[in-house]
Parts: sequence; structure tokens; C-alpha cells
Amino acid sequence: GERLGILKFKQQLATLSVDIHSTVSEYSGKFYSELRRRTYTTPTSYLELLRLYQTMLAKQLSILPMKIRKYTVGIETLVETNTVVADLQQKIIEFQPKLDQAEKENTELMAELQIKNAEAAEKEEKIAKETADIQVIVDDVNELKESCQKELDEALPALEKAKKAVKNINSAQISEMKGFSKPPALVQTAMCAVCLLIYKNKKKETWDDAKKLLGQMDFLDQLVDFQGDQVPEWVLEKLRKDYLSREDFNEKSMQQVSVAATALVIWAHAIDKFAKVKKIVGPKEKKLAEAEKKLFEVTTELKKKQAALQEVRDTVASLQESLVNSQKKGATYKYQQETAQKQLVRAKKLVSGLAAESERWKVTVKLLEDDSANVAGNIIVAAAIISYLGPFTHEYRTTMTDLWVKRAKELGIPVADNFNLERILIEPIQLREWQNLGLPGDQLSTTNGIMIFNCRRWPLIIDPQGQANRWVRNLYKDTKLQVIKLSEPNYPRTLENSVRFGQPVLLENVEESLDPTLEPVLLKQIYQRGMQQLLKMGDQEVPYNPDFKFFITTKMPNPHYLPEICIKVTIINFTVTLAGLEDQLLAEVVKVERPELEEKRGELIVQISEDNRQLAELENKILEQIAQAAGSNILNDDELINTLDASKITSQTVNQRMEQSKVTAEEINTAREKYRGVAKRGSILYFVIADLALIDPMYQYSLEFFIKLFKKRLITAPNPPELQERLKALIEDITKSFYTNICRGLFEKDKLLFSFLITAKIGLSETRALNSKEWNFFLRGPSVESKKQDEPPEYLDVKRYRALQGLEMVHVNFMKITESFKDSSDKLLWKYIVEDDDPVNLDFPKKFQDSLSNFQKILVLNVLRPEKLILMVKKYVSDALGASFTVSPAFDLKEAYEDTSSTTPIIFILSPGADPMNYLKKLAEEKEMDGPKFHPLSLGQGQGPVAKEKILAGRRNGDWVCLQNCHLAASWMDELERLQEGQVESETHPDYRLWLTSMPTNKFPVPVLQSGIKITNEPPKGLKANIRGTLNDISDKEYESSPKPYEYKKLLFALAFFHAVILERRKFGAIGWNIPYEWMNSDFETSHKQLRLYLEDQSAEVPYQTLKVLVAEINYGGRVTDDKDVRLINSLLTKYFSPDVMIEDYKFSPGGEYFAPQPGTLEDAKNYVTGLPAEDDPEVFGLHRNANITFQQKNVREFLDTL
Repeated sequence: GERLGILKFKQQLATLSVDIHSTVSEYSGKFYSELRRRTYTTPTSYLELLRLYQTMLAKQLSILPMKIRKYTVGIETLVETNTVVADLQQKIIEFQPKLDQAEKENTELMAELQIKNAEAAEKEEKIAKETADIQVIVDDVNELKESCQKELDEALPALEKAKKAVKNINSAQISEMKGFSKPPALVQTAMCAVCLLIYKNKKKETWDDAKKLLGQMDFLDQLVDFQGDQVPEWVLEKLRKDYLSREDFNEKSMQQVSVAATALVIWAHAIDKFAKVKKIVGPKEKKLAEAEKKLFEVTTELKKKQAALQEVRDTVASLQESLVNSQKKGATYKYQQETAQKQLVRAKKLVSGLAAESERWKVTVKLLEDDSANVAGNIIVAAAIISYLGPFTHEYRTTMTDLWVKRAKELGIPVADNFNLERILIEPIQLREWQNLGLPGDQLSTTNGIMIFNCRRWPLIIDPQGQANRWVRNLYKDTKLQVIKLSEPNYPRTLENSVRFGQPVLLENVEESLDPTLEPVLLKQIYQRGMQQLLKMGDQEVPYNPDFKFFITTKMPNPHYLPEICIKVTIINFTVTLAGLEDQLLAEVVKVERPELEEKRGELIVQISEDNRQLAELENKILEQIAQAAGSNILNDDELINTLDASKITSQTVNQRMEQSKVTAEEINTAREKYRGVAKRGSILYFVIADLALIDPMYQYSLEFFIKLFKKRLITAPNPPELQERLKALIEDITKSFYTNICRGLFEKDKLLFSFLITAKIGLSETRALNSKEWNFFLRGPSVESKKQDEPPEYLDVKRYRALQGLEMVHVNFMKITESFKDSSDKLLWKYIVEDDDPVNLDFPKKFQDSLSNFQKILVLNVLRPEKLILMVKKYVSDALGASFTVSPAFDLKEAYEDTSSTTPIIFILSPGADPMNYLKKLAEEKEMDGPKFHPLSLGQGQGPVAKEKILAGRRNGDWVCLQNCHLAASWMDELERLQEGQVESETHPDYRLWLTSMPTNKFPVPVLQSGIKITNEPPKGLKANIRGTLNDISDKEYESSPKPYEYKKLLFALAFFHAVILERRKFGAIGWNIPYEWMNSDFETSHKQLRLYLEDQSAEVPYQTLKVLVAEINYGGRVTDDKDVRLINSLLTKYFSPDVMIEDYKFSPGGEYFAPQPGTLEDAKNYVTGLPAEDDPEVFGLHRNANITFQQKNVREFLDTL
């Protein structure tokens, strides 16, 4: 309780659960007393309620918050967006001055920038010209520099070589040279040349000076660093003249004398060469220096101007940067304004586009919040409905649900005021899918569908019309639905595989007991081993797949499931409802009358269903996108807004299409509604027919049979041009046709009841000529005792008077009826009604004669003269539907045969004394199916295999097979059902027919009964009907074939009259016969043949005595065992088989209504019978009129008990 949040309602819920259980127990008793349907409550039912409540409550507590959150996020987003709209509009207004100021600043900056740009351009142009002039100077300097350098490059290598050679002189070589006191001539010459260049003094060209020079520490450095371009010209001339001009002053000559001196010679030559070049280059270098000086000056001036230009450029750049920044600032304002405008557009799109949805979401959230607040009470009621109410009809379910909701409120448990199981437990789109797949649209079927998919125990569906079966098949047609029957030998293997692989299973056509093999599956005896779930089936441990589904259906309309079965399954009553069937039949009517209308309607239903599905998907998509965007600014997501907008446009398109579809559907429905009267009549007829199974187990009719016959009548009924005339013709034809077809399978005692039920149900559901209070009064009498306790008039007893007082509370038309009984002007008429032998045809006092309906008159007469009820009922039916509905349709086996096919069994429902074999043999002979093609077999011990072989052979060869006395082979009936279910029309010869005879038994297989045509062969009730039935068995040819037509026709009618009289005397009980003998048609046929034979053989007089002995003592009398009855039968026949019968005015009764008509055609005789009184006068049977009272009371008692 704490985990589920219901701890505070713990005691109240416990009380309500007990009340629920008690209510169901109470109403189960009412259910049986009113509808003869059994259902049980057990302690297991109570525990199931508690378990289911916990499961469903936990599920709802997880689902409801998610649903609420889904819609709340959408609503909150729209509310926030609505708030943002005003802010965005203010932002857009505030941004405009900023944009204007930025625009002004940009304009000013642009003007200043243009001036500075022009100034910079002018200066840049001048500098460019000066730069070009300077470039000319630069080019001249470079050219001169290159020329100098080129000439210098010629001397420089020699100078470098000399320096290198000098650097290679080491100290040892210097010391060697210093050590010469008298050096070699070439060494001295070389040193003197060096001294000349170093000292630049003619007087210092001696060896001593040379030695001093050699002795200097930096001697070699002086040579390396010697500036060759600064040597005086006279020194160079003297060098060339005195030294260089000598032939031995060269490198080669010197190498032979001294390495150091060689280097000095090389050095002297290099200095001379460098000096020569320098002399040429010198002027150029001077010129170069001047040019470079000028270049420096102009370059310096240029740099100043460039610096000034750069200042202008920097100013321009600064202005450009300011302009860019200002433009960026303006662009930012512009972007922010545009963003705000876009967001405003998006916000308006979002708000206006989803405004309608927002309102609907608010309503949905309110409902969901209410559901969340009421979840404790809603779910306990829902769980109770699913746990307990499956077997009940819609009216009982509604009554008990209302009681539980009311009780929950009294206990303080929160529960919805307008509790709706459908809204709480199923999504509309899911329901529409179910209905598209065949689930009827009425409330009962919707509740049944919810039960099937929410119950904890597997559903056992009472499905006599096969609607649930077809729906489940359609629902799982793409998921390998396994369809099994208990009659199939391999069904356990199929079930085991389905449990293993998670496939849905549909178990069809179960009866009132279930195979024990199913118990582990039904009880879900699943256990865990390791990570695997297992289910033990027989001796096998089968892995249990959670996807496994199990559905059980029965075709039995009113099965009696004992408590041991009720605790294992959830029983669900899927019997078709009046409204549901009416809609189905309306579709069939319109298909025939206006096929294009029904086709268009079918397309519209699919389209509307698809549109609803699409709308639901779009709503979920919109809410999902909004939820995903939650936490970020949804108005910045252009793609999301566009997607939402596109979804909204699609939604609007779908909505517009749906609106148009609704208009079209309304037009179609208006046109269809014109035919609803036909469908309503058909639906009423079906429910009357379906209820017949409560009277006798053999009265089983499938919905398929009904619809097939209904469609046939739509095609074959009269078709006048006017619509109203056509509708009237359809209703009359359908009503008459069903009466005729169903009556041929009813016993005589139930035919009037059938026609009365048709009339009453038409009055209750169609014409509203009577209400439920009147109907209940008719069935049960007064429900509340009147407070008035005054004395009755002298001609009325207290009991009847109190009943009249109760009648005054039933309808306003009965007000003051008891006063009328005492009124001086009315009491005489009422007294006649109370005392007359034929009160049915007497008028009431004017006030009540005019104001009371026909049924209300029956209520009054039933109180006053209950023994005359049957007469009243006949008059009521005759007035409402016609006299033909009070007469049993003639037995016509040929007509019944014409309605069959090779897959339709024909079932004779036997009654004591009935033997249809003569009729069947005659039909077989007429259809050339006698002799070797007719295979009768009386079932009994060991005849099952023989019967099966005959059936299989008959299907192959196109023979007729007749299995007699099926009630004696109850154990073989399952095999008969299997054979019929396994029959394939395409593999069956079209001439094949299966004929079955059986006494009424609940062992006869329901599917066979429902798929077959049922026929009773019972003498019609009443003298008139009996004689007519006998005459119907005689052909015109036979009637006209006697050589003594006058005598033959007179005596034949007398024999038929005798046959009817002795049969009808049985209804008077012991007054009629001491023993009720089972005379049969064969007795009449034998007597008829003997009559013909003796009339033809006797050429003179009619042998009356012989015929009396044959008929009264042998043919009929052979069955009579009581001596008084022997005397009686002889006495009766003497009245009909005597010469007096040939006299024209000879009467069979004191009243003179009954006699043998003058011989004419067979049709003349039938017409005479038609004119006979509807009610038999006891005097015609030789009885006193009071004998009728006992018979009538017995008849009424049986009629009401059955009703």
C-alpha cells in the first residue's frame, strides 16, 4: 500500500473489495433467475481482484505521470512562448534608435574616411613619382658599383693568393731569412721590393732595413693588411722598374731559393696588379661615392614623406577600423532585431499554430490529472469489472459498475464521476485498430476487448456468433496464430511449440469441460531455473516465452462452467448485442439496396481511421519535438519550428479532410438510416431466435446462418419502386421468412411462443408499443403491493383485484381501472369479460378500450382470465403481424432440402411418435437418390466407424447418408463434429447430403446444430392445423385418382378428421385418453391405402364395418392397450365411418361447424379447413365444454414456464 500510494485508503479499499464480491454474488443469482445463465464467485475470484488491482495500479502510476508530463511540457512551452512575444515586440522597438544612431555614425565616418583616403592617394601618387626617380639613381649606382666590382674582381684573386701565401710563411722561414748575413740575391731583391712598398722610401731598400722589417713581430700582418690602393705612384713605378721587370723576379725562380721569398714575390706582383686596377677603378669609385651620397639624401627625404604618408594611412586605417566596428555594432543591432523579428514570427507560428492543440492538451491534462487523483478508485472499479463482470450482459455490467462507483464515493475513495473503462485503460487509436480488424463498435464488445488484454488469467470467450474468433484471427493473422481444437489429436504438441516460441494460440469450440492437459497453461505454472522460465506440460519442461498468448472460445450460447473452471480462466461473454448486430445488418441491407453507398462508407471508415492515426502520430511527434527542445531556446531552432509548422499544416490538412469526411459520413449515415428499420427488425429476430436455445438445446442457430438467410431475403423480397413500400415489403418478408424457416425446426408447443416473442420484442425495441415494466408485469405479476386495500366488486376475487391495483402502478393508462370495475356504467362490461367463454373478443369500457394498447389489454385479460392467455396471445400476434404467424407452417421437406448444400447437414429433431423416414424416402425417390445412393444407418453400439465410412464414401460419391437416433450415440458425437469441421466443400460431391435424426439432447454438437437445418415432424397443434397438415401430405394426383371420387373424398376427409380428433384428445390428459398413445403419420398412411384399396375392390357398397375394424382396431387400435380407450376409439370412428357421412348436411359436432365438405378439388377441401374455428370446441371431441378449462390452464402454465 505504501509503495503504491494507497495506504491512506487501505481500510476503505478493503471494504469496497468485499462489497464488490458480495454484489457479484447477489447479481449472479439474479442473472440466473432472469436469464438462466450461471456464473460463480469464489475466494479465488476475490484474490484475483486484489492481484489484478496491484498490477494495474502499478502500471497506471507509471503511465499517468509520463502522459501528464508529455502534455505539460507542450503547454508550458506555449505559455512561455506567449510571454516571450511581448518581450520580443519591445526589443524590436528598443533596437530601432540604436540602429539609427549606428547608421548616423557610420555615415560620418564614411565622409571623413573619403577625405583622408583622397589625401593619402594624392601623397601616395607624389611619393610614387619620387620613388620612381630615386629608382633611376639607384639603378645608376648599382650599375657603377657592379662595374667597379667587376674590375676589382680581376685583381682580388691574385691579392687573396698573395695574402694566403704570406700567411703560410712560418717563423722558421722568417728566422732563416733573418739569419742571412749575406742573403741570396733573389732573397735580398724580394725583401728590397717589400721594403720599398712598406717604407715607401728609396733609402730603405737595403738588407739591413730588410732585416729590421723581418724582425718586426707584425711583419706578416703588415703584409696581409697592406692597403694596395694607397701606394704612391712613384713607388709603384720604381717597383716595376727595379724589381718586377727582372726576369728572375717570379714565383718559379724564387721557389728554388726560398719558400718565404717566393710568397713575398707573389705578394709584390699582387700588390702591383691591384694597384693598376685600383687606378682605373678609382674615378669610378669617386663617382660612385657621389652618387651614393645623393642617393642617401633623396632616400632620406623620401623616408620623411613616406612617414607622413604612413601617418595618413594609419589615420585611414583607424577610421576604417572605427567604421568596421561601427558597422559591426549596427549589424549586431540589426541581427538582434532580425533575430527578435524571426523569433517573434516563430513564436506566433508556435502559439497560433498550436493554440487549438494547447486547449485540447489542457483538457487532456485535466482529465489525466483527475485520473491521477482518482487512480485508487478508478483502478479498483476497473479491476473489478475485468475480474468479475466478464460473464454478464451489458445491462448487468452497467448496473454493478454504477453501484461500485457510488459505493467508492460513499467510502471516500476518489473515483471519477463519469467513470469510463474505455478512457482509462485504452488509447483511442488502439481501439480504432481493433474495430478495423473486426471488433464490433458497441460498448459491450469494447469492454470485452479491454478485458481480454488486461485480465491476468487467459480469457475463455463465450462466442456463439464467432465474432471474437474472427477478431482474434484478424488481430494475429501476421504473427503465426495457431488455431487448435480439443478434438485434434496433436493439439498438445502445437500448444507446446507455441509456448516455446511465443506464438498466439486460439483454442476453438470448447464445451463445458476442459482437458486437464491445459491446466499448467491455464494456471500459468511458470517457474524459474537459472535465467530461464519453464512451464511443465505433461512430462516435458518447456521454455516459456513471455510473448505467448492463449485465447479460448466456445460456440455454446449459454455454457454452464463450474467453479473449478471459473477460477482458472477469465470468462467473457462476447454474445452479440442488439445494437451491434443492428449495425452489421444495416451494412448488409445497404450493400444490397445502395451498394455504392456502403462502399463509400467503407472507404470513409478506413480513411477516418487512418486520419485519426495520423493525427495521433503528429501530436506525439509535436510533443516529442517540444520535449526534446525543452531546456534550450525553442525559438532559435528554425528547423524545429519549420518541422512543427509542417506538422501543424499536415494536421490542419488532415483535420480539414476529417471535417469533410464527417460531413460526407453524416450524409451517408443519413441515407443509410432510412434502412435502419429493416436492420432493427433483423436484429430483433436474431435475438429472439438466439434465446430459443434456452428452451431446448437443439434450438441452436449461428449468426452466419442468420445473416445468410437475411441476405437471401433482401434479394428475393418484393421490390416495389417506392422506398417506403420497399422497406415495408422487406420488413414483412424478412419477418415472415424467418418465422417460417425457424418454425420448421421447432416443436409445436414452442411455435406460438416464438411468434409471441417476435411480436413482444418488436413492441419493446422497435415500435415501443410496450415498456419493460409492462413486460415484467406480464412475466411476474405485480412487483409492489398496492397500498389500497379496499374490497373488490362481488364478481371479482381479492387476488385478481389486488393484481389490478398493481397494474395501476405500471402505466398511466391503467389509472383508476379498479374504480371502473365498481363504476355502474362499466361494471357490466367487466362482468361479461370475467364470466364469458370468449372474453378475448369482448370490448372493454370505452375509456380503456380506446386508451389501452393491445398488449395492455392482454395484461388486463391475463389478470381477469389467465386460462385464456393462449387465445389472447394468438389475437395479439395476429393483430400485430398477421394471422399467418399463429398458424404452424406446413411441413415441407422438399423446401428445406432446397435451402441446403453439400456442407449443410439436415437434422430431424424427433418427438415421441414422429418418424420422418417415410418423408425422406419419398424425397430421395423424387430426387433419384434412392436405392444404392441412399444409406440409412441406425446409430448404436459399435456403429461409429461404420457411420464415419458411410459419410466419407458419401462425400466422394455424392450419396445421401442418414444417421438415425444420434442421441443414442452420445460418445460418437465428438467424432461427428470433427468430421463436419474437417469437411471441405471443394472436395465434396455437390449431390452429397447428410441427414441426422435425434431426440433433443445437450450432447449433440453445437457447431453441427448451428451449421445445419433443423426440422421437426410433429403433428400441428389444433384440429384445424392437424387436418390441414394431413391434407398437405396428399398430392392432387392422388386425391383425384379414385374410381369412386365422391365416396373416396368424403371418407378420406373423415379419416383425416378422425386422425386429428384422436390426436387432439391427448391434450385433455386423462379426460381425453387414459393413456397418451403415440399415433404416427404412418398409421394414417396405412389406413389411407386400405381405404383406397377397399373402395376400388368393392364394386358395390362401401365396406364400412371392414374399414372400421382395420382402422379402429388394427392400424390405430393396435397401439391402444386400455379397454376403455378401445371402446372410445371404436365409438369415435363410428361417427366418421358411416353411411351418414355421405349425406350433405351430416355434421361431426353439435355446433355444426365441422363436417365432410362436398367433394371437389383438394384445394377446395383445404379452403374449407382454413375456414374452421381457430379454437377447438371440446364438443367436437365428444367432451363437455369445461374440459377446455383444464387444458387451457395446463397450456398457459407450460407457456409461461417456458417464457
